[in-house]
Amino acid sequence: MLLSAATLFSTSLVQADRALLVGVGEHANPNYNLSGIDLDIEMMRGVVQLMGIDEQHTKVLLNKQATLSKVVQTIEQWLIKEAKPDEHVVIYFSGHGTQVPDKDQDEADGADEALVMYDTQIDQRFAEPKVTGALEDDVLHDLLIRIPSNHVYVFIDACHSGTSTKNLSVKPVRELSSDTFTQVQEKYLYYKGMPKAAGGSMTPSYAPEKQDTPFNYVALAASQDHEKSIATDQGSIFTQAIHHSIKAAIQNKEDKFTFHALRDQTENYIKTHIKDRYQQFHPQLDGNPQLATRPLGITLVTTDPGSMWQTVAQLADLAQQQGNIPMQARGGNQVTYNDWLRIQFDIPWDGYLNIVDIGEDDQPTILFPNQFQLDNKVSQGRFYLPAIDAGWRLRAQKLGRSLTVAFLSSSPINLHQSGDFSLNEKEGFGPFAQLSQLGIQQIKSPSDDVKKLPVKMYAGQLITEVVKPQTF
Repeated sequence: MLLSAATLFSTSLVQADRALLVGVGEHANPNYNLSGIDLDIEMMRGVVQLMGIDEQHTKVLLNKQATLSKVVQTIEQWLIKEAKPDEHVVIYFSGHGTQVPDKDQDEADGADEALVMYDTQIDQRFAEPKVTGALEDDVLHDLLIRIPSNHVYVFIDACHSGTSTKNLSVKPVRELSSDTFTQVQEKYLYYKGMPKAAGGSMTPSYAPEKQDTPFNYVALAASQDHEKSIATDQGSIFTQAIHHSIKAAIQNKEDKFTFHALRDQTENYIKTHIKDRYQQFHPQLDGNPQLATRPLGITLVTTDPGSMWQTVAQLADLAQQQGNIPMQARGGNQVTYNDWLRIQFDIPWDGYLNIVDIGEDDQPTILFPNQFQLDNKVSQGRFYLPAIDAGWRLRAQKLGRSLTVAFLSSSPINLHQSGDFSLNEKEGFGPFAQLSQLGIQQIKSPSDDVKKLPVKMYAGQLITEVVKPQTF
């Protein structure tokens, strides 16, 4: 209603055919656990869909599924044996990075970089600790170049260097500009006795000085050699940056969007969300330079409705199985462009109200709570948005249809607190946050951590259309 557009579209940055998403937030050793990795996977599900890959051609290995043998086996069986030269392949990892002793002596500093899997173990009974179950950089490289596809895209959200990391503790980073991050962790696994490397990169770059055939992949990784990427309870900041940057490119219809542009956009996002420059990290590109500079070619395809519209509607359908919230717009379901808006809700019981509006541009906006009304606890009875005596109003500012959904929960869910404000300044959303992946998860799997009781969730749905004023 507030943020709708004239046409519906999904986009395809590349006509990719396969995606392998690996996330390790829970480990066999719980001391290694990371927050928000499940949200990273959900964000990347959305990203690869925008890159033209459907669910049928997306494989996810999360936590217990992401053992070293399972990850390698999936790459071997599904990508190396089955991918075709003209197919596009996306590989994504989110979790810890670490360093292990260099076995084949191809590293000048005596250390290989590695990705920490679910079953990674560190045996420190010996003078030189023995690390098992980690995916080393040279092994990853050998796997990538064996994939027959000529278009392999790799995203790695892990730390690359640990020379200044002293522990694995969860610690707040006060300089983060968003106060919604309640847990912050560095995505690097340090262990006593690890090789003292000069600083390496998990980005798989192993080109000899004279490489006759360019590698088949381009890799975008979270940080430079000496830096540490960050995981939060709302997902890792680098993955958030990828998700936001590609959605913004789609919204702006950037048909020449490249991996270089994506690198620059993710770096800008990180700078915006981390104020202290000493805590900032800088994404880096490696691999085939031609793939990095090739336009990804946004293609607009008419769809009805968009993927986020479908997600919000599905969440509402599930909640409405418990109960319905009657709601109606003042003046009916058709609104004239630039008119003032007011929606009426009949609240069936005391609880916590969240109202989400999504237009044909597929951008879900949290109308309530907002900066004007941060407290979303409501009482049984009639509720208006905006309130009749409110000092602010809603105006229909974009033509087209929109879906407004009200969620009423017995637990204190506040989607504004977990919302995404990164588009506000550019898009003029002002006091309204965008629905984040964490917010979707809160609605999908609500919890009552205090009372340990089942959470009651009702919902209501309203579709309206903003039309042009009549001319005579």
